[in-house]
Amino acid sequence: MSSAAAIWDDRAADSTTVAWSPTITNTRTEIMAQAADDDLCRYLSFDTGWDGYDGLTFAPDTITKARAIVAVALEAFLRAGVTPSEITPGPASDGSVDVEIAVSGRTLIITLDRDNPLPVRVYAAAGEQIVEREDRLEDGGLVGWLGWLTRKNGIPPVLAGPRRNPGSGNALARCL
Repeated sequence: MSSAAAIWDDRAADSTTVAWSPTITNTRTEIMAQAADDDLCRYLSFDTGWDGYDGLTFAPDTITKARAIVAVALEAFLRAGVTPSEITPGPASDGSVDVEIAVSGRTLIITLDRDNPLPVRVYAAAGEQIVEREDRLEDGGLVGWLGWLTRKNGIPPVLAGPRRNPGSGNALARCL
């Protein structure tokens, strides 16, 4: 398991322990998540003006929350047996950080602001269907978005109505 998983362990929220054996799919997913985690950690070393202009530094709390999102995504993909096409963080000159996750024509971008990383901004796209909203990722919010990416849920959580499993994001809420 990647070092990213060390900052987030959602097994506290889900008592089911998933056993899996290493496969090429798992390895590729772990490599993507580890690369994203490494990039996020590297952002902490950026100085003011890192972008060649007036780029702000990144708040440790914002990076920690972004790393937690990457770790939860890793676990979700490993459990679903799905390999994402992308898990990529993106630094912005205003000190915010994006985490972009894509699989099978579906894209999820979660943006965490520098000074107030919650709520996050969520952008989800599948073909012509696009959803943009703020979300606190509590009460199963992140799990719902990741379920949509792994095709467990056919439509984005925001369009599905009330969340069916309140409390499944409680461990995430503690982390975020």
